[in-house]
Amino acid sequence: MNALRNLVALLSVALAGGVLGVTLGLWERSSDTLRALRETVGQHTYLVEPDLDPERPSMPLDPLPGDLSALATLPGVVGVALSTNVSRLVTQEVSYPLIGVDAAFFGVRRFAFAAGRPFEAPTEAVVGANLREMLGETVEAGGFPYRVVGVLESVRARGWVDAELDGAIFVPLEAYFGPEGGPSFLFLETTPEAFGSAGAALRAWLEREGIEGYRVLPLTEQYGAELRETVGRLLGGALGFGVAAVLLSAGANLLAFYLARALSRVRQLGVRRAVGATRQDVTLGELWGALPWGVAGLVLAPPLAYLGAALLTRATGVSAAPGLRSLLLLAPPLLLLVAVAAFFPALWAARQPPAQVMRGGASSAPQRRLLLAGAGLALGVAGLVVQATTARAAEAETRRILGGVGERIGTYASVLTEGLGDPRGFTSLTRRDYEALLASPAAEGFSRTAYKRAFTLSTLEGPAGSYLSTWQAAEEPFAEMIGAELLAGRWPAPDAAEVALGQLIAAETFGEADPLGAEVHAFGRAWTVVGVFRSGTQNIPGGLRDEQVLFPGPMVRAQGFGSILVEVAPGRDVAAALQTGADVLNARYGDDRIPFTVMRAEDFYPEVRGALLSLAAVYRALAAALLLLGGGGLAAQMLVALSLRVREIGVRRAVGARTTDIFAQFLGEALRLAALSSAAGLLLGVGLGYLAARLQGVPFLIDLPALALAVALAFFVAALFGAGPALAAARLLPADAVREREA
Repeated sequence: MNALRNLVALLSVALAGGVLGVTLGLWERSSDTLRALRETVGQHTYLVEPDLDPERPSMPLDPLPGDLSALATLPGVVGVALSTNVSRLVTQEVSYPLIGVDAAFFGVRRFAFAAGRPFEAPTEAVVGANLREMLGETVEAGGFPYRVVGVLESVRARGWVDAELDGAIFVPLEAYFGPEGGPSFLFLETTPEAFGSAGAALRAWLEREGIEGYRVLPLTEQYGAELRETVGRLLGGALGFGVAAVLLSAGANLLAFYLARALSRVRQLGVRRAVGATRQDVTLGELWGALPWGVAGLVLAPPLAYLGAALLTRATGVSAAPGLRSLLLLAPPLLLLVAVAAFFPALWAARQPPAQVMRGGASSAPQRRLLLAGAGLALGVAGLVVQATTARAAEAETRRILGGVGERIGTYASVLTEGLGDPRGFTSLTRRDYEALLASPAAEGFSRTAYKRAFTLSTLEGPAGSYLSTWQAAEEPFAEMIGAELLAGRWPAPDAAEVALGQLIAAETFGEADPLGAEVHAFGRAWTVVGVFRSGTQNIPGGLRDEQVLFPGPMVRAQGFGSILVEVAPGRDVAAALQTGADVLNARYGDDRIPFTVMRAEDFYPEVRGALLSLAAVYRALAAALLLLGGGGLAAQMLVALSLRVREIGVRRAVGARTTDIFAQFLGEALRLAALSSAAGLLLGVGLGYLAARLQGVPFLIDLPALALAVALAFFVAALFGAGPALAAARLLPADAVREREA
C-alpha cells in the first residue's frame, strides 16, 4: 500500500512538472518567434504611407536632399529610406512587381543579399529570391535596360505583406518610370530609446514640409504583430487555466499523500510533542521530509517535458521543447507545489493535542483520504471543463479576429501563389473559368461556390463626405461564405443596380443619415444602396472589408481581378477537393509557370493555425495527465482505506456476504465518489471558465459535449481505478480478514 501511495505521489510531482515544462516551452518558443519577427522586420521602424483619404490626396514623397538629410539627423534616427508603390512590368504575358527604391532601402528594411550586391548605378537592378536565374542578365522596363546585379534572400517567411517581394524587381529610385511619379513610402529606423519620440518628430516633419495625405505607424503593424499578440494572449490564457487544473489536481494527490503520511506518523509526532518539541519543530520537520519528493520531481520533470514536447512536435509540427529559461522557471512552482501540499498536513499534525494523539487519532483516516481522492477527481473534471470552455472561447475569438472564412473555404487565384503574389506575375480568373469549374467533376466536392472580382479604387460621395475605396463584385453566396453580417437592409439583388456598403464607409459618407435608398454613382451609372454590412474578414486580404462596397457581379462588364471561392462539402477531404479544383483551372491554361493554387484563411497567419493545433494537442496531453492523476490518486487512497477496513470486510464475509457483494460495495463507493466529484467539478469548472472568459475579454461559451465527456470520463476513471481495490477487497479470505486489526 505504501509503495503505491509513494508511486502516485512521485508521478504526481513528475507529471505536473512535465506539463508545466511543455507549457513553458510553448510560451518560450512563441515569444521568441514574435521577438524574431519584430527584430527581422524592424521593431523600431516607422512607416509613412498614403492614408487614402480623398479629402487629403497624397502627394509623392519627393523632398529635396536637404529636407531628407534634416530628417536623418533627428536624435536617435538610424536610417531613412524611400520606395515607390508596386507597379507591373509586363514581358511576354508575364508580369513582375516593379518597385523603385533608394540606396538605403535594403538596409533599413533589413533585406539580406543571397548573391551579388546592391545596385550602384541607375542602369542596375536587384531581384527577389524567386528570380535568382536573372542574376547577370539584362531586363528591359519602360524602354530602359537594367542589368541585374543582386539577388535578395527570401522574405516570404515574414508574412503575406512581403510575400510578393520574392518575385519583385527593384530599380534605383531616380531611374523608376512607374505611374506614381515618385516615392510613396518612407521608412524611418530609430534606436530603441528614441522610438517613441521619433514618431512625434516624424509627424511634425511631415507637417512642416507640407506633405499631406499620409499616416505614420509602426512598421510591425503591417505584419500583424498586434494580431499575433492578441491570439497569443487568448490561447495562452486558455492554456494557463488548463495547466492550473493539472497543478491543482497534482496538489490534491500530494495533499492526500502527505495527510496519509502524517496520519501514519501521528503517534510518533505525539511522542515528539510530549517530550518537548514545539509545533514549529514538528511542522519544519515534516516540510524537510517532503523536500526529497520535490527534488525527485525536478529530476523526472525535464525528461517528461522533452518527451511531451517531442510528441507535440510530431503531432503538430510546433516546437515546444523547453529551453534553459523554461527549465529555470520550472523549479520554483514545482517546489512551491510540494511545499504547499506538505504544509497543511504538517500544520494539522503539529496542532493535535499530544495526549489525544497518543491515544489514537486516526479513526477518520479513510474518510479524509477518500475525500481528498474525490477532491482530486473533482479538480480533474473542473480542469477538463475549464479547458474546453476557455479553448472554445479563445478559438472563437481567434477566428473572429482572423475573419469569418471557415476552414473548409478556399480561394482560387494565381496572384496568391507563393504567398500573395506569383513571382512571375498572375493571370486573372474569368467568368468562363468559373463556369468551367462548375461544369467539371471537381464541382461535386463543393457545397457552395462564388465568383468575385475586385475593382480599382473609386470614390464614393455622400452627404457627410467622400471615401476612396475598392468595389467588390460578387455572386450572392459570397457574403455569407466569408462571414459578413447584414446590419441593415438586404444584400443586392443579382440583376439590379444595387450596392451594400461596409459599416465604415457608410459612416464616413453618410454620417448619422440613413444610407438605405440613397443613390451613389460609379462606373458611369447610378446605384441604389440597399444594405449595410459588417465584414467577417477584416484581417484577411482579398476578402470583404468594412470600408468596401459590394455590388452584383453581372452588372459590370468583365474587368478587375477575378477569383473563385469554394466551400468543400461535408464529408469530403478539404485538401484533396481543393487541389482537384486547382488542377481543373490549371488545365485550362496549360502553363505551369503561373499555376492557380488555393489559399485558405489560415494560410495568411500560419502561426495562428499552429497555435490552435498546439492548443488542441496540449489539451489532449493535459486531459491524459488529469485522468492519470485523478485515477491514480483514487486507487491509492482506496487501497489505503481498504487496509484500514480489513476487519469490517472480514465480519461481512463471515456473516455471509459474497465476493460480488464486497466488490459491488467498494466499486459503488468509487462511483458515488465520482458522482459527487463530477457535480462539484462541473460547478467549479463552469465558474472558473466564466472567470477565464471575463479576464480574457472574450464571450463565455459552454461546451455541452465537453461537460458530458468530463462526467463520463470521471465515472470511467472511478470504475477503472476503483475496480482494482474493490477486487482486492473481494478476494480477502474471511478468516484472514477477521484476524486483522484496524490500523
